[in-house]
Amino acid sequence: QFNCFFVDKTPPETEKEYVGPFFSDDWVEWISNKTNVTLSAEDPEPHPSGVNATYWRNTLVEDDRLCWDRELCQGAQGSGNFNLYTGPFQKREESCHLIEFYSIDNVGKNESEINGLNKQCVFVDTRAPNITKIIGDPKSEWNGSDSQFYPEETEHCWDGTGNEIECWKVTLQTLITISCEDVGPHPVDHEGFWVTVDFDGDDVTEDYCDWPLGGNFDEETGKCFLDGETEFRFKETSEHNLKVYCEDALGNLAVDEEKFKVEGVPFRINIFKKWNLISVPFVLLDNNIEEVLESI
Repeated sequence: QFNCFFVDKTPPETEKEYVGPFFSDDWVEWISNKTNVTLSAEDPEPHPSGVNATYWRNTLVEDDRLCWDRELCQGAQGSGNFNLYTGPFQKREESCHLIEFYSIDNVGKNESEINGLNKQCVFVDTRAPNITKIIGDPKSEWNGSDSQFYPEETEHCWDGTGNEIECWKVTLQTLITISCEDVGPHPVDHEGFWVTVDFDGDDVTEDYCDWPLGGNFDEETGKCFLDGETEFRFKETSEHNLKVYCEDALGNLAVDEEKFKVEGVPFRINIFKKWNLISVPFVLLDNNIEEVLESI
């Protein structure tokens, strides 16, 4: 009597895939806290017995060089117990992570003992970029109480609530500077930077994009994409809404929205030791005389 059986001498092979936000530069990798880490294993020919189980563990490392240097990563040693892989998992802590994994087949061939542990180092970046907006002079804070085109939004001008927005009175000569920068501790960079502009409740983004913003208008999305720090002035008096967006390569998005009341050009009056007799009518930038005379 004879018995025939297969001999499986080959361990399984395990691969990792990121599903969701992911960016790589050469071999350096970034994910976000929304990215699913997926493991898949296969017992290769000839005569595979099949995969019995896959295990993984994650270690937060203090030395960021492991995520920048492949050789350092492969020589690193994680800590803690291994977890049985039952499905995709996420990494929420912002840091450099060392992910180790292996599989065992149905005859006990252990991938880690024969071929060594699979090791991957990856940055987790959860922070949106910073938007910087500088409102030049002349300007003053606007409480929005006389808004005709944005009455609901301007109820929250400087109100100290979670819905607070910044509202400004400016002139046609007020220079506004906007910029976008992805910040540490592990910025993925490669940010997208765009704006939308409303005038008296109507979208005028396309009209503003070429001049004065100097950007590139996307007809499909209605966004004006900017290359970097941008300076501009409003072209019309009345009310404007400026919305600035900055998004990094992982989809971490920052949004800044502010309301503006534009009231023309500044009117300067020289006041000498002997007061001038003023008979020319004009409109002050602000009803508060202390605000008007603040810089004198």
